[in-house]
Parts: sequence; C-alpha cells; structure tokens
Amino acid sequence: MNGHEHYQRLGSAITEAIRLGLPYPYKSVVYQVTDRTERNALIELVTCHYLTALGGCRPKEEVMNGLTDAILFEELRDRHPDKAMRTEYPILSEWQLQVRHKREVSDYAAKDYTAERVSARPPIRRVRTAYETAYVDSLARIREAARAAKDEQSTRVGAAAVSTG
Repeated sequence: MNGHEHYQRLGSAITEAIRLGLPYPYKSVVYQVTDRTERNALIELVTCHYLTALGGCRPKEEVMNGLTDAILFEELRDRHPDKAMRTEYPILSEWQLQVRHKREVSDYAAKDYTAERVSARPPIRRVRTAYETAYVDSLARIREAARAAKDEQSTRVGAAAVSTG
C-alpha cells in the first residue's frame, strides 16, 4: 500500500468515525471527531503528515475528497431540500442544487402572482361550446314564454273593478 492509499483510507476512516460518533485515535492522541474544532485540527495534522511523508508533492484528488467530506460532514449530512432558506451560506449537494433550480422562476413568470401565490391576472371568460349555447338558449326560450304569458295576463283588457265607497 503506497502513501496515497494510506491517507485515502485514513480520510474514509475519519468520516466513518464521525458518522458513528466515535473518537478517532491518531498518533497516540484520541480526537473527538464529532467536535468540529478537534476534527479540523486532526485533518490539518493528517495533511501536514501527508505532505512531509510524501515529500511535499500535491495530494491526489481521492485523498482530498475523503478529508473534505470529513470537514464538511454536517453540511453534507443535512438533506433538507430548503437548506438554502435555513443557512446563510449553504453548501448544496448535486440533488439539492437540482431541486433549487427546479423551484426557481423568473421575475417575468412571477409578476402576475401575489405574495400568497394567488394569480392577480384579470379573469378571462371561456367560450361556451355549441352544446352549452343550445342548452342555455332552450332555457331562455322557456323563461321568455313564461314571462310573455304573465305579461299577456296582466295587460289583457277586461272589466274594470269599481270600488264603492
């Protein structure tokens, strides 16, 4: 096992210890990796040892990924989709970023809605179908016939009622 693999496994082991809530021993010192300050001190020490052990060469991406996962454990573990609303500077995972982009709308699309998400556009009346128009017309003809009959009765010429008094 070369030095890169050793430190890559070390980053994974630290992340696993954080996930399980266990202390992590390194170079005869036990670190409480659930505490962010101690965890950062441990990762800084591991990085310094890595650089000195391998002659100051640049760390491989896999090694750095394991250590950054350990540093950002709380941010990566928070799976709430609205993390951006609860945190001032959120670190979003890929799927959280996709959810955020799906929920965003342009100002042009949002201009016709109030703060309560109710449409503020003027209502547009729909056009009736031929069936609906025929039905309404038949009802109107029935009402018109009833009104005409009532008018006929009230305006009919007949004997005048005379009151004696």
